[in-house]
Amino acid sequence: MLVSNMRSSTDPPLKFADTTDQILRAFFKVYNSLGPGLAEKVSERALTYELRRRGCDVSAQHTLSMRYGQAKVGRFHADLLVEGKVLVEIKVRSRTPSIVAAHTSATRTAAAAV
Repeated sequence: MLVSNMRSSTDPPLKFADTTDQILRAFFKVYNSLGPGLAEKVSERALTYELRRRGCDVSAQHTLSMRYGQAKVGRFHADLLVEGKVLVEIKVRSRTPSIVAAHTSATRTAAAAV
């Protein structure tokens, strides 16, 4: 499992590890294929396609009612809702900081070994 390789032994267990693993694998597939710096909408569509190709139930631009106590305080628009339980917010940077680039390079190497 990709998720377990990214966590330390002291981290609490993930509630939806299998779904999170599918999301991360799909993300890396899209990122490695298309590269960084795409528009968020393009990244969202590509990730949605890849997750669905893997058999995941995905709702794009999913609207959730937000409550605080008994009060309805607004709405939240999630980029993706995967399997009805994991929210995914897609953020795109035009330039990758060197520390992230180094981590991404190491992660690609590790993912290639999987």
